[in-house]
Amino acid sequence: IFKVRKPRVIFLENVKNLVGHDNGRTFRTIIERLEKAGYKDKIRYQVLNACEYGNIPQNRERIYIVAFREKEDYDRFKQRLVATLEISISNIENFDYTEKLTFHYKVGRQVRNIDIDDIIYISTTKTPHKLIMVNVRGENQFFGSINQYAKESAALVKISQSCLANPKNIKLIDLPKYKVTFVNGDTVDFSQSAYKRMKRLFDKQ
Repeated sequence: IFKVRKPRVIFLENVKNLVGHDNGRTFRTIIERLEKAGYKDKIRYQVLNACEYGNIPQNRERIYIVAFREKEDYDRFKQRLVATLEISISNIENFDYTEKLTFHYKVGRQVRNIDIDDIIYISTTKTPHKLIMVNVRGENQFFGSINQYAKESAALVKISQSCLANPKNIKLIDLPKYKVTFVNGDTVDFSQSAYKRMKRLFDKQ
């Protein structure tokens, strides 16, 4: 088709194993055909993983080939690659690594946010599925489960089936008594299953 239509740009995509198929002969044949059709010295190719370039929850490695008929188009493409790389490097250098993590929770239909650092602990209440969050400014109640937020918030530590704790706001860990004292003076029991986890936190104190 490209021999007849002679497009300015050809974009090809295939499985990454194409590169090594038949000891590389298949891939070399494709490149040679493109070169003979007028795209010589104006071809770029690379294996890329799609999960690194979008919200795709799986590894999907493919070989991408881009060929240009005109040298001006090829040069513009290379310049764009360099510019994109420079922007990416700049974004990394200027990234604020101290940016605070945010905890999201719902009260009715309203989504509320709070800095993780401000949370002291979250525990269950007598009302099924109702939680209470104790933070540096007071308390908030909302619906959810400890297991749910333990999975969603890596910065919080599950110390029992009924409590998530913020390690940064733990003042004292009493290993023999299985108790944790927080910066606000509250004391909460931790479970035997959390003992090793709490000992690691204790050793860091």
